[in-house]
Amino acid sequence: MKTPLITLLAIGAFALAAAPAVAQQTNVEFTSLLNAQSGVIYSPGLNSSAFGTVTVDSITSDVSLTGGFLYNDSVLGTNHEIRFAEQGLATEFYTLTFSTAVTGLEFDIYSLGYYAPPLVEQVATWDFGPNTFTMLSNDGILPTTVTASTITSAEGNVRIRFDGPITSLSWTQTADDALLDFAYFTGVTMSVDSVSAVPEPSGMLLLSLPVFLGLLRRSR
Repeated sequence: MKTPLITLLAIGAFALAAAPAVAQQTNVEFTSLLNAQSGVIYSPGLNSSAFGTVTVDSITSDVSLTGGFLYNDSVLGTNHEIRFAEQGLATEFYTLTFSTAVTGLEFDIYSLGYYAPPLVEQVATWDFGPNTFTMLSNDGILPTTVTASTITSAEGNVRIRFDGPITSLSWTQTADDALLDFAYFTGVTMSVDSVSAVPEPSGMLLLSLPVFLGLLRRSR
């Protein structure tokens, strides 16, 4: 027995309506840098910073990235990519901060560590401490070792996701002693699913006014 065409169309429409929507990622746009690494020779004591924004559905969160060593060509071109300098036997500390909470924060990381056989194999580790993530992809010249909150590789590419909501995320970056005075870089593009809507202070005052008037009437 043949199923009528209209029934098939109805079933297809229902399946589409029932399918969960896939969130569209929006890139963080970094637009300025302070105390950035210049060239490939390691420069200790920089304490770099990067600043930018991310906007989803007309809601904007200001973004800052502080600590460690960032390359001064990070925000050229598309402004999406930020470049982290790696140096042997050094531990760098980074903190990413959003002025308004975001969800679905993803790091698209490439060239973690450095591999140039037979001379150099520098292994780098990013440790997010108590902040666990989900691995979305893992490839590169050498495989990346991934735990619930760390990634380790010599020339690996990996994409990870923190569900959130997140207003601040901190991590450390360490590397072994391949070449002590030579800095390599790891490139990262950061993106989010959404930015939380937060009422302006004037809007919050208006929202609290009816509650205040109600309490005032009860006290009389």
